[in-house]
Amino acid sequence: MNKNRFIIIFITLLIQINPIFSQNLIIKYNGYANSSNINGSEEYYYDKTSGGNIIYGCFEFPIPYSENVKHNSQSVSNAYIYSNYDYSNYEVIYNEEGIPRVKIEFEEDDMDYFFLEREYSASTSLNFPKDCFEDEFPITSSIPGYVQAYLEPSYYVQSNNPTLRNLAQSIVSNSYTMEDAVEKIAMWTRGNITYASQDSQDALTVYNRKEGNCRGFSHLIITLLRSVGIPARYSTGVILPHGYNVPYKSSGYLTLGDNGPKLHAFYEVYYPLIDDWVRGDGQTYVHHTDPNLIKFNHQLDQDNSEIKITLGYTGIPPTIDRGYDIGSYIGSVNSNYQYITEGIFGGSEDGKNLISAYRECITTGINDEVSIINGPDNFKTGESVYYEAEFTSGSGYTYPVNWS
Repeated sequence: MNKNRFIIIFITLLIQINPIFSQNLIIKYNGYANSSNINGSEEYYYDKTSGGNIIYGCFEFPIPYSENVKHNSQSVSNAYIYSNYDYSNYEVIYNEEGIPRVKIEFEEDDMDYFFLEREYSASTSLNFPKDCFEDEFPITSSIPGYVQAYLEPSYYVQSNNPTLRNLAQSIVSNSYTMEDAVEKIAMWTRGNITYASQDSQDALTVYNRKEGNCRGFSHLIITLLRSVGIPARYSTGVILPHGYNVPYKSSGYLTLGDNGPKLHAFYEVYYPLIDDWVRGDGQTYVHHTDPNLIKFNHQLDQDNSEIKITLGYTGIPPTIDRGYDIGSYIGSVNSNYQYITEGIFGGSEDGKNLISAYRECITTGINDEVSIINGPDNFKTGESVYYEAEFTSGSGYTYPVNWS
């Protein structure tokens, strides 16, 4: 844990400070980053621990594919699947949006153990221009037919729940652009939900429990977005480890530490005026994902988003334990960002604050703990305010000593 003291000087501030002094530091930036020579693999192990004889198995799961969306792109090659069974019925199937999934079927007299491996090569990039989205809120532009489904409630996304609908409306009550509404919903979720791995990750459970993992964060954000008429979809992938430095315009570097490898869930928002999807990570970034993330799939919610298993058996239903190993390698990560301190955004949970990187008008997020040492309790819009604060960085993150 690193503790540093820094000075924040706000020239123009847009919102009122909470007297608790739990706020988000927002830093605007623009620039690009890319990762190259990515090689990833996941190995999945299934053991029958009890029950009758398994005589048939069918596995479906996505393989990474090339895709370009606003701000993010990935180019995938050499993606393939290997199994310890003879999968003569191996086939690649596609959904209505062209997302590939592998389907493997096998039959045996008594299957006690299965092994599946997914491997691929890839490169990724993200790019942030200085311009902002122009979509009005509430949305006035037409939504394409295939996008309409991402406005509807689903099993894990209870966007028709009155409590969640009222919450979403209150969060975006003063928003006049989609960009602002998306940002406020994402930041509210980060400021009020604590990370914890639990079995149930549907939006309503996460909201009531005030805890969730990446699936829960994504489901809640998607639910709140759909509740106010913003199309959003659930996506899955894998984060691959690679650290890199991001320079600040004032001075110093932000070091983004290794994260992963691990499976991950995130969300995507549809912007009508650009007719494109924009990624976001419920625990970190609002309008992009890290170049260390490889996307596998998107759909309404987590239901069968990764691996779908169908088993045929004799006797009592079998019990299956799954384990997996994820390995990866990234040849290089290049980045070129410019940062400038801009303002704050309210949000806290149990005294923890969110420090957020911010490009021209889009917030990203870097979790941290902040204690304000000196500064006024309140201020008016447009006032210049001086703050002195101490922060403690989390595992894998370091920050420059002096911010201004």
